Amino acid sequence: YESDERLRTLIPVLDEYGEWFGRVVRRLCFPENYNSVEKLTVPENYDEWIQNARKGSFVSDAVYGELEYKRNALHEKAKELMDESLSSGNKTLVENFDIFTGLYDGFVLSLRRLEYDCFLVNSGIDPVSGMLSGQAMKSDLERELERRARRGKPFCLALASIDHYQAIKEISDEQTRHNVIAQAAKAVRSVLRVFDDAYYAGDGEFVVSLKQTDKNGAVAVIERLRKALGEAEIMIQDHGAEHKMTMSYCMAEPLPGDTFDELFSDMRSELKEGGGDDKALEHHEQSAVERFLGNS
Repeated sequence: YESDERLRTLIPVLDEYGEWFGRVVRRLCFPENYNSVEKLTVPENYDEWIQNARKGSFVSDAVYGELEYKRNALHEKAKELMDESLSSGNKTLVENFDIFTGLYDGFVLSLRRLEYDCFLVNSGIDPVSGMLSGQAMKSDLERELERRARRGKPFCLALASIDHYQAIKEISDEQTRHNVIAQAAKAVRSVLRVFDDAYYAGDGEFVVSLKQTDKNGAVAVIERLRKALGEAEIMIQDHGAEHKMTMSYCMAEPLPGDTFDELFSDMRSELKEGGGDDKALEHHEQSAVERFLGNS
């Protein structure tokens, strides 16, 4: 009964946002048919739904924060593009339109995960990192690969792994490991855009899906992450001595026809063979390891 009630109240939110998205797109594509006086109503069902969902403990603090962040970014971008379109009378540039649709897709996907949670509890969020879990990762990234093949828009995957994680497990207790993972997750989230997704795959591994990004953009993200980790100075205690935690990275720009299982397995293998101690690698179809980005 509770699952049915959650689903019944969530469906109108999804429907209302679908209608809202269509009206925004129409306005951006045909600005000459509108005037500056007309207002575009913000969907209202969401506010009531999220309040009730939080009261019923259906939406955790981590999920609520993600939803609010993505929703605010979506509405801010919509307002920015509509104001610009109305003032100039011109259609929105395709690169700005892609950012807007990416924000919308990310927000709706988060709501769809909750729709899925109505039937499979705890399927979406990892409690330690606060990121999307490994359970959600495969289906999400398979969907992104299908979109890549269908639309031809690039996206990149990045795998970030805590160096010597198995050794860390041996010398630290559970709470210490949880703190390390949480701090590393915070650094990963700090360098992402609102429509990118990050997952905790377990055993010190983080996977990032970088939307509308080629390999050069992925390299820039990794460099920002290395800088963020350096500033965070996450320390590991080892029998009275302190060691600074580092991560190694592998990134790939999937091609049409790639499968998630094969791609993820290849990235893991390459990172295991060529990574360690803050190395960054780039995965290519023709070459196992084409380029080292260097040590820090």
